[in-house]
Amino acid sequence: MQQWNVRIKRHGNIASLACVRFGEHQFLGQLKVAASGWNRLLGWGCRGSALGIWLTPCRSIHTFSMKEAIDLLWLNKQQRVVHVETNVKPGSWRYRADAQSVVELPAGFLAKHGLIPKQGLTEAVLQ
Repeated sequence: MQQWNVRIKRHGNIASLACVRFGEHQFLGQLKVAASGWNRLLGWGCRGSALGIWLTPCRSIHTFSMKEAIDLLWLNKQQRVVHVETNVKPGSWRYRADAQSVVELPAGFLAKHGLIPKQGLTEAVLQ
């Protein structure tokens, strides 16, 4: 697997998400920032037209009321990726003790951008 990480720059209620590979930044899209309890509770439903949502602080998520699968980027306090999960189905619950926040993205987004292998992997731990 390639070495990569993300950079998130917050601008109020919106943040920009960029991938960092081989020292280069590639803008991936905008995220809705869910920093309040109410927005974290609404989760995916409050992202509006943004690519995804950044739940911060957050160590657990659920997909009980969702209709589609999502990809997850779990980040530590320094915003380094500590775990990746792809194609998380509706009706599930996830928890990471080592995470400080999580980015929820549309299912298949990470594979589409070459950040994970496209076949045969549903979870990956990054070194």
